[in-house]
Amino acid sequence: MESRGGPAPRLASQSSTAVSSDVCDGCGFDFDAIAVQEIAPRSIAGATEVAAELVENGEQATKRPSPDRWSNVEYAAHIRDVMLTIRDRIVLRLVEDNPGFKPLYRDERIDRGLYRLDTPEVVAVEVAAAVAMFVRLFEAIDEGSLGRMVQYGHPSPVPRMLAWMSKQVVHETEHHLADMRENARALGP
Repeated sequence: MESRGGPAPRLASQSSTAVSSDVCDGCGFDFDAIAVQEIAPRSIAGATEVAAELVENGEQATKRPSPDRWSNVEYAAHIRDVMLTIRDRIVLRLVEDNPGFKPLYRDERIDRGLYRLDTPEVVAVEVAAAVAMFVRLFEAIDEGSLGRMVQYGHPSPVPRMLAWMSKQVVHETEHHLADMRENARALGP
């Protein structure tokens, strides 16, 4: 596939998922503006749109519109991995008082070719499964536990509540869905 060769570009769009205070510098996502009750439905809606974007664009979803952007399959695989990683980190925090989180290694996953065998159809199914797993776990957590603090490492370790970390699933999904739509427009039919 065209998008799978060589090291991952350090994308402007990726670095723009950095959050200053509680607003994303790249997309304007405001963590304080989303209620806890919105996390599950917005995660599901975003994941559904990500999957549809992959299926709708088929083979085109495997192409990068430029060397400095990921393909839509790579964005969607990243979204899938974020959902699963955050889900596991929530469990760790519910069980441990001060868990240490390893980085997601988003760029290294691409540098090492770990997404090169992913297809639009397979990743669409996996995004749906990942969001279902995340939401099922999220909805099982009592609201008081969402106030538990963790050291969240992106872009640098800062204290965050589990509620904020759960909102990060919504943010990553919506932010990179916009990247995917931009890719589709750039690549054309």
